[in-house]
Amino acid sequence: MPATSMRRFVRAKLTGTEVVIDKKGHYASVLHNMIDNNCLIEQIKGKSLQVGDQVTVYSWPD
Repeated sequence: MPATSMRRFVRAKLTGTEVVIDKKGHYASVLHNMIDNNCLIEQIKGKSLQVGDQVTVYSWPD
């Protein structure tokens, strides 16, 4: 994901130790794709997200 001008929380799916970011829209108003996700990952202001990056994960129980 490209760098952002603000701190952001991106919807994702946590499977074991791997986090997969859904390719669908990540706008705050798009809630329907939360159904397939079980966590949020934090994107730091000014940083892009690349494959293999370590991220902070906020998960919730299934």
